[in-house]
This record gives sequence, C-alpha cells and structure tokens, in this order.
Amino acid sequence: MITSEIVKNRPQIDLGLAAVSMLDTLNARYLLGAKLSGKVPVVGTSKCISVKGARHPCLLLSNPNPLSVIPNDVSIGFDNNSCLILSGPNSGGKVSERAITTDG
Repeated sequence: MITSEIVKNRPQIDLGLAAVSMLDTLNARYLLGAKLSGKVPVVGTSKCISVKGARHPCLLLSNPNPLSVIPNDVSIGFDNNSCLILSGPNSGGKVSERAITTDG
C-alpha cells in the first residue's frame, strides 16, 4: 500500500522537503533582493556593523514612491561605540534599525 511506503520512506521524504523548503526560501530572498536593488552584506570578524542607506523592505514595497522612504545609516562597534539607543516617532525607522543590527 502507498501509506506503508510513505511511512517506510519518511526520513528521505523529510530530507527532501527540508531541501526544497530551503531552496524556496533562498529563491524568495534573491527575488526580493533583486526587486528592491538590495545588497549582500559583507560579514567579517571585527564585530562591527556599518550600514549606509538602509530602508525597510515593507515600506519600500507598500509605498508608491519608494524613494520617499527615508534611508537610515547605522554604525556600531567603531570608536568604542558599542551601544545603540533607538527612540523617536512612529514610522521613524526604529524597526528598520533593529532589523539591521540584529538577526530578528
């Protein structure tokens, strides 16, 4: 029966599903990056972050004039600067800055 074959081959099916899911995620990231003219970050070992002209992707996608989305610059870890305090009005870029400087 087909059910017993699926159960017997479940580990291989799970591996295949995980691989396809990863490829789909990578493809979606690539397509979004291409659509937004994104840049791939350079990752080193210096524990410093420097980003120039970052814009929130959701604001870019939802705004009829993407150039009206104000870019943010952020640098952390240079010149003994190891802390970033974010404050300001709504739609002021706090979420963008947090997304730039963390992995979530």
